[in-house]
Amino acid sequence: TDSIQYATIHNIVDQTSDIIFDDDGSGEIADVVAVKINKEHSKIIFHLYHCKYSGGELPGARVKDLYEVCGQAEKSIMWNDNVLEIIQRMIVRENSRKKDYGETRFEKGDLQILQMLKKMVQSGFETEFEISIVQPGVSIMKITDSMKQIIFATDTYLKDTYGIRLTCYFSN
Repeated sequence: TDSIQYATIHNIVDQTSDIIFDDDGSGEIADVVAVKINKEHSKIIFHLYHCKYSGGELPGARVKDLYEVCGQAEKSIMWNDNVLEIIQRMIVRENSRKKDYGETRFEKGDLQILQMLKKMVQSGFETEFEISIVQPGVSIMKITDSMKQIIFATDTYLKDTYGIRLTCYFSN
């Protein structure tokens, strides 16, 4: 309950999502994956949340704190072209977590919904991606021009490459 993933899931993620998946760990898609299914418009929205807690001294104004989380956000656009792979990866990671620890990665949803999602994608549902970075160690009050450049570069890259907008969650 003291992790940034927990705080993200309970304070930021849209709780009306059909799936909320805690994917934190090696080989993750994102720290948190939320999926919303809109059957009326035959659309599936994947929202990837990349989280990074600030470490060390003087949190709030270190450029270094943004490089890793912005890099994760930029790399995650690869899933835009691999929707079936993202679903399969979630299935594998859930099965592995259950086998190894007897715990689920799902905060909401289950493997049945993932299987249904897979069929929807195969039948032609449109998919859309949203990407957020969550870093409470970055303070809006202490943000520097260098930090803004990193954020704007990531936002521009995501928009120009796939039309994906970046959302940022920082502390005050």
